[in-house]
Amino acid sequence: MTDPTRAFYDAIAEDYAGEAVVVHAEFEAPVLLPGAVTYGAQEGRFELRGPGDRLHLTGEVRPV
Repeated sequence: MTDPTRAFYDAIAEDYAGEAVVVHAEFEAPVLLPGAVTYGAQEGRFELRGPGDRLHLTGEVRPV
């Protein structure tokens, strides 16, 4: 699963199950492979951060 797809799924899995949603994602920096990222989500917003707190991806999910 790609990083944005995983981040999107984790952000909506419980809060928006069965609902139509709009997803907005902004790519900030590539994730170099092999690499590691930390995922965070809260209230429909999500992000991926790498070592040194480098921001790779931000996004939000909201109902239609």
